[in-house]
Amino acid sequence: MDGRGRWIDNVIMERFWWTAKYEHIHLRGHESVDDLRRGLKSFIDWYNDERVHSSLGYNKPSQLYFGSVKLPNE
Repeated sequence: MDGRGRWIDNVIMERFWWTAKYEHIHLRGHESVDDLRRGLKSFIDWYNDERVHSSLGYNKPSQLYFGSVKLPNE
């Protein structure tokens, strides 16, 4: 498969949603859509501000985005 709609075009978001499903959604029983939305907001905040990522040199995404750290190869 290649061209429009190919999985590699959106691999970063595909990986994020895999992580969200297996580290948050499947581990918690959400009672309602509003409960799920609140839970996902909390997960996304944690994912960006607290969780270190090996692909980012064990930094947090918010640190790189806001420029408080640089990747080692930069």
